[in-house]
Amino acid sequence: MSATTADTNGGRAFLAGIRVGDVCGGTVAETSRKATAVVLDGFPDRPLGFVGPLDLSWGPWPVAPPEPGQRVTAEVTAVDLERGRAWLSLAATEHPRLWAFLKSLRPGALRTVALARERMR
Repeated sequence: MSATTADTNGGRAFLAGIRVGDVCGGTVAETSRKATAVVLDGFPDRPLGFVGPLDLSWGPWPVAPPEPGQRVTAEVTAVDLERGRAWLSLAATEHPRLWAFLKSLRPGALRTVALARERMR
Protein backbone atom coordinates (compact mmCIF):
# COMPACT_ATOMS: atom_id res chain seq x y z
CA MET A 1 0.00 0.00 0.00
CA SER A 2 1.45 3.38 -0.98
CA ALA A 3 1.67 6.34 1.39
CA THR A 4 -0.96 8.14 -0.70
CA THR A 5 -3.40 5.22 -0.40
CA ALA A 6 -2.82 4.98 3.35
CA ASP A 7 -3.37 8.74 3.71
CA THR A 8 -6.60 8.56 1.68
CA ASN A 9 -7.85 5.64 3.74
CA GLY A 10 -7.00 7.44 6.96
CA GLY A 11 -8.91 10.50 5.77
CA ARG A 12 -11.93 8.43 4.82
CA ALA A 13 -11.89 6.63 8.15
CA PHE A 14 -11.76 9.97 9.96
CA LEU A 15 -14.58 11.40 7.84
CA ALA A 16 -16.72 8.31 8.41
CA GLY A 17 -17.09 9.40 12.03
CA ILE A 18 -18.39 12.86 11.09
CA ARG A 19 -22.11 13.50 10.58
CA VAL A 20 -24.05 16.32 8.94
CA GLY A 21 -24.92 18.78 11.69
CA ASP A 22 -21.75 18.16 13.72
CA VAL A 23 -19.88 21.29 14.77
CA CYS A 24 -16.14 21.00 14.35
CA GLY A 25 -13.08 23.19 14.67
CA GLY A 26 -9.95 23.51 12.65
CA THR A 27 -7.29 25.76 11.21
CA VAL A 28 -7.49 27.40 7.79
CA ALA A 29 -4.79 25.96 5.52
CA GLU A 30 -5.53 27.83 2.29
CA THR A 31 -8.09 30.20 0.80
CA SER A 32 -8.87 30.36 -2.91
CA ARG A 33 -11.75 31.65 -5.02
CA LYS A 34 -13.31 28.18 -5.02
CA ALA A 35 -13.08 27.22 -1.34
CA THR A 36 -11.38 27.68 1.99
CA ALA A 37 -9.49 24.52 3.00
CA VAL A 38 -9.54 23.63 6.71
CA VAL A 39 -7.34 21.18 8.60
CA LEU A 40 -9.84 19.64 11.01
CA ASP A 41 -9.00 19.03 14.65
CA GLY A 42 -8.12 15.36 15.03
CA PHE A 43 -6.68 14.91 11.52
CA PRO A 44 -3.58 17.11 11.07
CA ASP A 45 -2.25 15.36 7.93
CA ARG A 46 -4.09 17.48 5.34
CA PRO A 47 -7.22 19.61 4.90
CA LEU A 48 -10.41 17.57 4.91
CA GLY A 49 -12.86 20.42 5.54
CA PHE A 50 -13.89 22.91 2.87
CA VAL A 51 -15.99 26.06 3.07
CA GLY A 52 -17.56 27.21 -0.20
CA PRO A 53 -17.25 30.84 -1.35
CA LEU A 54 -20.98 31.60 -1.00
CA ASP A 55 -20.91 30.69 2.67
CA LEU A 56 -18.59 33.63 3.31
CA SER A 57 -20.98 36.25 1.92
CA TRP A 58 -23.69 36.09 4.60
CA GLY A 59 -23.79 39.62 5.81
CA PRO A 60 -24.73 43.17 4.96
CA TRP A 61 -21.27 43.78 3.48
CA PRO A 62 -18.68 41.62 1.71
CA VAL A 63 -16.95 39.34 4.18
CA ALA A 64 -13.25 38.65 3.80
CA PRO A 65 -12.38 34.95 3.80
CA PRO A 66 -10.50 33.65 6.82
CA GLU A 67 -6.72 33.87 6.66
CA PRO A 68 -4.42 30.82 6.65
CA GLY A 69 -3.59 29.93 10.24
CA GLN A 70 -6.88 31.32 11.57
CA ARG A 71 -8.98 29.07 13.83
CA VAL A 72 -12.57 28.50 12.69
CA THR A 73 -15.64 26.70 13.98
CA ALA A 74 -18.14 25.40 11.43
CA GLU A 75 -21.11 23.09 11.01
CA VAL A 76 -20.80 20.08 8.71
CA THR A 77 -23.26 20.38 5.81
CA ALA A 78 -22.13 17.35 3.76
CA VAL A 79 -19.60 14.53 3.94
CA ASP A 80 -18.18 13.17 0.66
CA LEU A 81 -16.30 9.95 1.39
CA GLU A 82 -15.53 9.41 -2.30
CA ARG A 83 -13.58 12.66 -2.55
CA GLY A 84 -12.38 12.60 1.05
CA ARG A 85 -13.84 15.89 2.20
CA ALA A 86 -16.41 17.46 4.46
CA TRP A 87 -18.25 20.60 3.38
CA LEU A 88 -18.55 23.14 6.17
CA SER A 89 -20.61 26.24 6.92
CA LEU A 90 -19.17 29.10 8.95
CA ALA A 91 -22.48 30.97 8.65
CA ALA A 92 -24.29 28.15 10.45
CA THR A 93 -22.32 28.77 13.62
CA GLU A 94 -22.36 32.57 13.31
CA HIS A 95 -26.11 32.84 12.67
CA PRO A 96 -27.68 29.82 14.44
CA ARG A 97 -31.29 31.11 14.43
CA LEU A 98 -31.19 31.87 10.70
CA TRP A 99 -29.55 28.50 9.97
CA ALA A 100 -32.19 26.65 12.01
CA PHE A 101 -34.93 28.43 10.05
CA LEU A 102 -33.31 27.64 6.69
CA LYS A 103 -32.90 23.96 7.61
CA SER A 104 -36.60 23.78 8.52
CA LEU A 105 -37.67 24.80 5.01
CA ARG A 106 -38.81 22.10 2.61
CA PRO A 107 -38.89 22.34 -1.19
CA GLY A 108 -42.33 23.46 -2.39
CA ALA A 109 -43.55 24.45 1.07
CA LEU A 110 -45.51 27.69 1.28
CA ARG A 111 -44.69 30.21 3.98
CA THR A 112 -46.70 33.17 5.16
CA VAL A 113 -44.80 36.19 6.28
CA ALA A 114 -45.58 39.54 7.79
CA LEU A 115 -44.17 42.49 5.96
CA ALA A 116 -43.41 45.82 7.54
CA ARG A 117 -43.72 48.91 5.43
CA GLU A 118 -41.95 52.13 6.21
CA ARG A 119 -43.74 55.26 5.18
CA MET A 120 -41.71 57.82 3.32
CA ARG A 121 -42.34 61.43 4.32
